[in-house]
Amino acid sequence: MNVIFSETLSAATAPLVLVSGIGILVLTINTRYIQATSRTRELYDHSLDGKAADSINREIDLLVLRCRLLKYSFATLVLSTILSSSLVIVSLFDKLFSLSIPLFEISLIGGSSFFILVSMSFLFVDVMLSMKATLIHIGRFSS
Repeated sequence: MNVIFSETLSAATAPLVLVSGIGILVLTINTRYIQATSRTRELYDHSLDGKAADSINREIDLLVLRCRLLKYSFATLVLSTILSSSLVIVSLFDKLFSLSIPLFEISLIGGSSFFILVSMSFLFVDVMLSMKATLIHIGRFSS
């Protein structure tokens, strides 16, 4: 009985660590999203004055795009978390009932990793757009 518990705990540990890592990424993306939405609101309120420069409107457009990208990044991390959590459950049932479904488990971890990769791609584009918006704000970016 002790061996079954050890094997079950061992099988569930890796996916649980993956879920914890995803949690850190979610916090990062959430912070960036809050910052981008706050800045968008601030610039929008400033643009209502009627004296807003064209650069402010371009910056607002980039910030809105960033918010969309961060939303997609967050959504793909949620999908990754669902797959990782499913892997924990499947691993537990695999050990407890001596099921043999390695292909399904491999596809769950592969899918989870794929969605992390997609999320990080969205985050990378967000960082690039953030720099572009900063350059527009300080007047060092044209067109």
